[in-house]
Amino acid sequence: MFIALSINAQTSDKLVVIPSLNDTLQKEKVNFYCSTFQMAWNNFKLFIGEDIKISDAADFSDKMNNGHDAKRYTPSKYALSYSGYCLEKDIKKFNSKLKRKYGEKFEPLGLVNKPNEILFATYLFQELKFRHKYQKISTYEDFTDYKGNISRVKAWGISPENTLKNNGEKLSKTIKLYQTDDGRQFAISLKTKSSKYEIILAEINPRIIMAENIALIDSIILSAKPIKHKNIILKVPALDMSAERDFNEIIGKDVENKGWDGWKISEAFQKNNFELNQEGAIIKSHAHIRMTKGISFCNTGNAYTIKFDKPFMIILREKGAKYPYVAIWMGNNYGMKKYPNDSTL
Repeated sequence: MFIALSINAQTSDKLVVIPSLNDTLQKEKVNFYCSTFQMAWNNFKLFIGEDIKISDAADFSDKMNNGHDAKRYTPSKYALSYSGYCLEKDIKKFNSKLKRKYGEKFEPLGLVNKPNEILFATYLFQELKFRHKYQKISTYEDFTDYKGNISRVKAWGISPENTLKNNGEKLSKTIKLYQTDDGRQFAISLKTKSSKYEIILAEINPRIIMAENIALIDSIILSAKPIKHKNIILKVPALDMSAERDFNEIIGKDVENKGWDGWKISEAFQKNNFELNQEGAIIKSHAHIRMTKGISFCNTGNAYTIKFDKPFMIILREKGAKYPYVAIWMGNNYGMKKYPNDSTL
């Protein structure tokens, strides 16, 4: 169950929700990408039959039009999309699919018949469990953000007191570590119960564009042999975050494609929830783009230590895939679970 405070990314000094992997990284913030908005935009393009043209929003439109094939890199088993006119009979059918797939996790679409509206909606919910459950770390972890501020946060992983025990050795086998020759950048792949999907965490010197950071992590993994150690101490901040964004860059703007005179973007948003703890990761996301016609809108001892105690990347993707369906740059402590008596969160 998600209980994290929801923050609109446009009003937060800690968080930005980015709709595209082509977005510029704001290094001091948490940068949250999930593929659902790019999928909705791509469905918009398919419906129109060409690149989308939005008045006074050329930069945003160009960025989204040049985005990758998000559907290809998003697990179809866990995703569902709607594209078409808001006709009651079609919405009713989609709501039935939504409930069958996700139960009560998402609210159904409104059943009002609106033939002057077209909706592009994408939903994603996945629980990606680790192969073996890790441990809660009993003490706090100091996390230093991009600006140098230190916070005491709750953590999970493999605790020092358990790493030399049988369970610690079993958990150590679920970790693949890759690092650069100088040891300053590294990535770990954590085994999940799924043979198809993986969770990657990485400490890197961030590049300007989010996609460039994905490529950097891949280069670290491809150029280094995995380091295996039977005794590992692992410490990762526990995360429970909720973030949403209204894409005001295009809301109320005209669709300028030929044949779509009088149509405007009346709604464009994405809502995300993400949790990462000793059991695994949970992603819940949905994105809507609505088009309306005729309305105006205004190494310690014998153990190898891996600590994520400064800005790092989180990636969820299909194994071997070029692009992830979730990519998060943790530039600060947003979403980290506060350790008792710490006032910085």
